[in-house]
Amino acid sequence: MKIAISQMNPRVGDVACNLKVILEAIKKAKAGHCQLLLFPELAIVGYPPRDLLSYSHIVDENLKALEKIKVESSGITILIGYVEKNRSNLGKPYFNSVAVFQNGNLIKNYRKWLLPYYDIFEEERYFEPGNETVVFQVMGKNIGLTICEDLWNEPGFLPRDYAKKPIEAL
Repeated sequence: MKIAISQMNPRVGDVACNLKVILEAIKKAKAGHCQLLLFPELAIVGYPPRDLLSYSHIVDENLKALEKIKVESSGITILIGYVEKNRSNLGKPYFNSVAVFQNGNLIKNYRKWLLPYYDIFEEERYFEPGNETVVFQVMGKNIGLTICEDLWNEPGFLPRDYAKKPIEAL
């Protein structure tokens, strides 16, 4: 499996600029015959978005960009960080999420569990925590998902859950 990692530096709040960089990275990954392309946490809106999430048009632009990225996923699996609206009436208005696209379809969605609230991080103000691990396949390999703090902050946190869903990569 050939994996591409987009080491972009998203501009916080500049969805149009970030989308342009993302689409170019997709084009390059496809030209390089990659099967999997990874983007950073909240790549579409930039990180940390902080109070920009108070402006609904930023979140809406992020979701429109997500649809454009989905269309470009033909022939490649794309993992992209975005702001997902919390459609329930419970908790915070958003989730810090990763969409998994394959062949023009959303096949999985992962929501960050551990939301930092220290130093410059204020994720608990805006995001509702996720509560499910996600496993998807690329070329017959089971791959698990995590976002930042989920992996490095609580020893054994995700490994306990992923032990129930055997994976070959995280």
